[in-house]
Amino acid sequence: MFRVILAFPLCLPSSKQTTVHPKSVFRAYQIVKPVLNVLSMSTKSNQPQPAKNSVDNEKACIPNDTTTKAHAGDATAVQAAKQILRKQVRAKLKALSREDILLQSQAVWTKLVQLPQYQSAQSVGIFLSMPRGEINTDGLIRSCVADGKLLYVPQVGQDFENAQMELLKVTMNHQDQGTTTNDDREEQRDGLFYEHWPKNKWNIPEPPASMPIQLAQPGDIDLLVVPGLAFDTNGNRLGQGKGYYDRFIQRMTMVTATTSSSAVKPLNLIGVCLDCQIIHPSDDDSAIPVRESDQRMQIVLSPSNTIVVV
Repeated sequence: MFRVILAFPLCLPSSKQTTVHPKSVFRAYQIVKPVLNVLSMSTKSNQPQPAKNSVDNEKACIPNDTTTKAHAGDATAVQAAKQILRKQVRAKLKALSREDILLQSQAVWTKLVQLPQYQSAQSVGIFLSMPRGEINTDGLIRSCVADGKLLYVPQVGQDFENAQMELLKVTMNHQDQGTTTNDDREEQRDGLFYEHWPKNKWNIPEPPASMPIQLAQPGDIDLLVVPGLAFDTNGNRLGQGKGYYDRFIQRMTMVTATTSSSAVKPLNLIGVCLDCQIIHPSDDDSAIPVRESDQRMQIVLSPSNTIVVV
């Protein structure tokens, strides 16, 4: 089985400023790491050898175990490398016009709705996009509503430092008849049911207090559409730094003492982004430094890239 990588990267004006590559930070730490290991008398666990990738002009297979995740001792270097990478990607996103973002977004949704994972899904977890600086989800939400999908959307609230992100089931007709306007009903039919929802710190709509609280439980969501600041061709994801999605995915896929792995319903994870957010690895390393808690996507979509991790 193979995975598709069709790469036509988005070209942006190059900066004349000298930038520090995230890998430089991580590799500098790796040089002194053996000395630190001896001083701390730490024991290094054996890592499996990565499987080779099969690549042709249309598809590339990425086995699930190709990425070696960082040990706890690497946490400082990984965090520093991630911060540098975040700064670089945000600069690229800032250079994009709203028209370009909308055009690229629709190209991604056109591909996503053709995936069998979407077509077979009865329920979809999807984020409501920020006003700028990321892929716009309006088009996909319209498709989900038109296709009769059950929708779950994030709720973080106002305490961003300590909050646990939840996904709430969307109830389209939750408004009282006396307070629902014709404009509200028209927006619901158009798929933009969240236009008048309250906004959080990032100016992202969140479910109103009037909507019944039905929190997603393991097995409720068939397909989770995941945002990211960047993704690499191994399916690794760079988030905004709060860990909301990593923790949520872990909870939704957790095997507890009362369940078995066969009893946990598979959760399809699809990362979506714009072309400039795809990070291609150099050498044989992962392009995005990762820790054990970082969740990897099964599929990553951008306008010019379809990455399937098998």
